[in-house]
Amino acid sequence: MNVFISYRRNQSGDLTGRIFDELKRQFGTENVFLDIASIHGGEEWQISLEQRISRCGAMLVLIGESWLAELQNRLERDDFVKYEAQSALEKEIPVIPVLLGSTKMPSRASLPDELKRLADFQYVTVRSGKDFPRDIEELTNALRRLATKGRSTPVRRTHWMIVGAIAAALALAAVVLKHNSTEVIPESNRDGTSTTTPKLLELPDGGELRVSLTKEVKVGERAELRLTPNRDLYIRVMHQSSDGYISEIFPDQNGDNWRLERDRPQSISWQTSPPAGTEEVLVYASSSPLRLNREGAKPITKSEFFDTRGIPSAIRVSTGSSPTDLEQSIVQGNFSYRLSD
Repeated sequence: MNVFISYRRNQSGDLTGRIFDELKRQFGTENVFLDIASIHGGEEWQISLEQRISRCGAMLVLIGESWLAELQNRLERDDFVKYEAQSALEKEIPVIPVLLGSTKMPSRASLPDELKRLADFQYVTVRSGKDFPRDIEELTNALRRLATKGRSTPVRRTHWMIVGAIAAALALAAVVLKHNSTEVIPESNRDGTSTTTPKLLELPDGGELRVSLTKEVKVGERAELRLTPNRDLYIRVMHQSSDGYISEIFPDQNGDNWRLERDRPQSISWQTSPPAGTEEVLVYASSSPLRLNREGAKPITKSEFFDTRGIPSAIRVSTGSSPTDLEQSIVQGNFSYRLSD
């Protein structure tokens, strides 16, 4: 795989060089492009970059602390970084945003129109010091997964769409009365696939969360999770792909908590990618914020988050509460759907 590294030359520092060196070691010098020498003005630099980008199988967009501010300041001028990322997006080349150090992922709203899709792709954080070996391993593993899928295959993303309350409410279920009881009849998704019969997660303190998930979806189509709380609740959602990759899919990628508002249905959807098989979704719900001792969407081990015997240790540690207290205030639900060719 040919890898194109897009970066700002005045802000990435030694970390860019370390990433470049490690990728050369693992993928070969001839397969990694880093523009060290500046390209000057006019059509020539665009042609040069266009040729390089067209040949690459993936682009890494390195994002440092001042990356966004400089991008916004250069909107009316030539900007290599904007041009590189925009060109990759237009050519449907897989993009991996790489957050340097403690940089946070820019929100979709903060990006210019041409780059808003950048917020749809799964990012990787790379830090210096003792974290570097683990972070660079995550990055190289992500590149290898892209290489095995091929360029025409949809890229797994961690942008999770919140569908409007009215649309989600209409799509969630058809409710009919039968013998003085309420029966929930699952409807079809917008793409024609059916959802599971909603399951009710009940918290010990009286909170309830109604959850339904796509039953089956074809590779490349969108799967959908629908959530309706009876009062304000906080949730965290984990996803395990058919090839065993585990990540946090909600709340947002900065690790902030997502609060569901009372009686307002919400829908989270994501684009699927190969291989076919069974994919799992694990939902945690609580009346108070849940915090993990891991950052953002980093891969999480099965033993921590796909353990149906109790609340994962990562949540116990980060809240500072005892396991007993947590098990009285947190509920979890395990769901799965079929991903077919």
